[in-house]
Amino acid sequence: AHVASWLHQRHSRKIAKAETPLELISSFPVGEDVAILCISAGGRNKDILGAFQCLIEREPRELAILCAKVNSPLGKVARRYPFVNLLELDLPTGKDGFLATNSLLAFSIILIRAYAAAFQQKDNLPQQLAQLLGFPSRFSEIRDRLRNSCLGLWEKETLVVLHSSSTRSAALDLESKFTEAALGNT
Repeated sequence: AHVASWLHQRHSRKIAKAETPLELISSFPVGEDVAILCISAGGRNKDILGAFQCLIEREPRELAILCAKVNSPLGKVARRYPFVNLLELDLPTGKDGFLATNSLLAFSIILIRAYAAAFQQKDNLPQQLAQLLGFPSRFSEIRDRLRNSCLGLWEKETLVVLHSSSTRSAALDLESKFTEAALGNT
């Protein structure tokens, strides 16, 4: 959601805001000049289903769903409303693990490519993850290089993550992963 918000602001020069389903439900009423994108990895969480129903009642100008599961409960409900733009896909990597890194990376790539196409720009993304990371192509080499690069970090009690507006979503994700996996303070 933070990647989508940043991309929207960067390309459209209009304000965008990332919110959790709870923030969305408890926020001010949605006006007819608002466009909303709901992003869900599995489309079955009660929070996203509740937020979607709330949004339907509030009638935003545009409502789109991006879900990494074809025929999810969210997708099935969204199909009832012809004005909802629904994009579903099954990740080639299969089901996400605890930290949902597969869907986060997939959503980021989809959003970067979609915004670039919508605004007739080149997305500049390589075709393979290894090229994106600038590492050798074998996963074991990537893992070993990252492990060695980060060795000094594990001794620290607290990490400070400095970021710019273009890397804010990565910094927020890093902080949430550290919290969720109980790795340390960031």
